[in-house]
Amino acid sequence: MKRSASYHTKQRETIISYLSSLGSAHITAGSMAEYFNEQGISIGLTTVYRQLNKLIQKGLVRKFSVDGINGACYQYLGDESNMGDHYHLKCEKCGELIHLQCDQIEALGQHIFERHSFTLKPQKTLFCGTCNMCYLKESDDAVLETTYGKSEST
Repeated sequence: MKRSASYHTKQRETIISYLSSLGSAHITAGSMAEYFNEQGISIGLTTVYRQLNKLIQKGLVRKFSVDGINGACYQYLGDESNMGDHYHLKCEKCGELIHLQCDQIEALGQHIFERHSFTLKPQKTLFCGTCNMCYLKESDDAVLETTYGKSEST
């Protein structure tokens, strides 16, 4: 039994190490299991879910859902468990998911509560739009199209 407990501890440590290497990025359990498989690390999907649930209970990981992503997303909190609630921005072009902690958005949430009797759930609030990189690429493409005309391939 000790061997089994030690094995699970090593798996948990491997999962924590991987999550912490991602910083505050989101990841699905399936993506984690796929990564471990590609690296030749013997941690299956069921074990990933089990360990993630334990880490959630300990306050080291946050679980939430994001529209357009199959399955739940997980975020490592680590020492930043006092990070508080935050909102998300999702680029509709490239799919990038960005954390947003902003006093103005918090003020909007307060306004919505006070004036419209509605409470936002920051961990489930997603603002969709275009990230700066995609916006700049679109702007560059528009300039090229204006200057040189529409390309034959588009």
